[in-house]
Amino acid sequence: MKKNRLSLLLAAALAVPAFSLAAVVSGPAPTAAVSVAGWSAAVGQVAGALQARPGLAGASPLLDQVSGRLRIELALQPRSAAALAFLAHMPAQAVSAKDFRNLPVDEQVRMLDAAVSATAAQLQPQAEKLLALAARGPLFPEESAALEGIAQRWFFLKPETAQAVRAISSARRVERTMGLSARIARDLKTVKSEAAAAVNGAALLLDEAPAGSRVGAVLAPYAARALDEAEARAQERGVPPGTVYQTVINDHVNLFGTKRDKVLFKTLRQSGEWTEFVAAVSLHAAERMGALGEAARSSLAKMAETDELRLAIPAWHPLFGRYSSIAEWIAEVHGKPDDSKDRRGLHLFTALGIPVLAEKGVWPAIALFGAQAAIYIFAPLNPAAGMLTHFAQGAATVALLNISVVAHEFGHAAAGNAFGIRTRKIILNFLGGGADVVRGFRQSLPEFVIALAGPVVSALCGVALFMAAPLVAGTLAAPVLAAAANMNIVLAIFNLLPLFPMDGGRVLRAILTKWMGSYWATKATAGLGLLLSALSMAWGAYALAIGDGTGLYFILGGAFFTYGSWAMRVHPGTITVDETPKTASQTSSSL
Repeated sequence: MKKNRLSLLLAAALAVPAFSLAAVVSGPAPTAAVSVAGWSAAVGQVAGALQARPGLAGASPLLDQVSGRLRIELALQPRSAAALAFLAHMPAQAVSAKDFRNLPVDEQVRMLDAAVSATAAQLQPQAEKLLALAARGPLFPEESAALEGIAQRWFFLKPETAQAVRAISSARRVERTMGLSARIARDLKTVKSEAAAAVNGAALLLDEAPAGSRVGAVLAPYAARALDEAEARAQERGVPPGTVYQTVINDHVNLFGTKRDKVLFKTLRQSGEWTEFVAAVSLHAAERMGALGEAARSSLAKMAETDELRLAIPAWHPLFGRYSSIAEWIAEVHGKPDDSKDRRGLHLFTALGIPVLAEKGVWPAIALFGAQAAIYIFAPLNPAAGMLTHFAQGAATVALLNISVVAHEFGHAAAGNAFGIRTRKIILNFLGGGADVVRGFRQSLPEFVIALAGPVVSALCGVALFMAAPLVAGTLAAPVLAAAANMNIVLAIFNLLPLFPMDGGRVLRAILTKWMGSYWATKATAGLGLLLSALSMAWGAYALAIGDGTGLYFILGGAFFTYGSWAMRVHPGTITVDETPKTASQTSSSL
């Protein structure tokens, strides 16, 4: 979850028009004597009186028409344009909603009817004028803003006018959203292409200096100038300042893993200079990012915790000798990241300093998978218990499984902590969960232990539940514990499949890293995953062709592992300060 500057641009682009529009179209502010609080209940009281006394409703048809919607507006958005416009027309003697509710009902109706009628009388001619202008051609910006403001108060208008205003307003919102999406997509493409061109252009200068000295003498100065020029060109196209530099840092793996020039990569890897070159480019981008403000510095601090920036500082750089890696320099200069601003989902609890969050998809998952467990597990076991009991057992089983998933992720976190590797958070989602372990995926032993710890904890949870089930034999809880135990054992086995993105894929990569380095270990594990996924889908297609419906599961599973293996095949090709010289020499000589 790395947020780049373009995501911040999107948030700002959506927020600024909202605030400016509110300022333009909110209409007259309510009088100082009128309080916003409590008016939803007051209008609701009048609405009830109108229903109880048809004569009152007949005498105030407009109030009868809008009172329901106005009550909702005052309850949910008491300071919206519609609410404020209505309150602005309340008479001065309506000091507060409480005082208003103490007035006789006839007086309440009279005052509300007058306020609603005054609001409608103000808006209706404005709406008709703007609709007439819109029928003749495009509106000017100030006219569009006025129309948007009236659309927020549509229920004060005549039905046909309200329908026309809302249709135009909705079309304009869609147009703006699509235009903004297209602009952001265009900006992303521009930034990534500019950053890649700046890095790959160094391939033209490989012969300008001898191997061993060309990075510091030629390639790094060129890449720095090229990045600065790319940044200037991107800004000319309307991209926010610093976005090219942030792309180098935040999109580090893809930039140096998939968008790199092959000749440049192979030549520098063979001479042992690729990591030096990537470090030089990353240092220049990080130095520029440090001057961009708090958001950029926070992004730098997060990346400093990952494996990607644990690169040795080149010997010719002024920072050499003062810091062991780029990550160490960033951590000292910019501090630790603020994880509190990067927490999606409902916070359940915090344990061992690690927050546990639940995304919205967790609750439908408990209901869906709980229903499946009820139908296919508990109903056949005890048909006499009734479906309500079966569903309760199913929900309890899935809830136990989610608790086990949290334990599984804490297993990863505890293993990482043993190596001094931090876990930012644990997240539960529709299909399970994940631990945001910041690094440890470029070293054989830490990755092996961290990846294996999760399935081991799942297996232990399964054993514990199996042992607990006989203690409640004969009760409704016994089959729940047994089912949860079985699921944990299956979860442990499934996670040990030697395929990305499962834990077993990381275990295999860790084993291969010991002999061939993380770069080729990643390529080999991903390649195996793609091969086995293709075989799985081929078998599934054959099974479906002969009428075996289980073939669909092989196809879906193959598609899932194909996606995971393809996504995780990318490696920047660098050697971090945590990787041993032996691994480095093996990796370089294998090219």
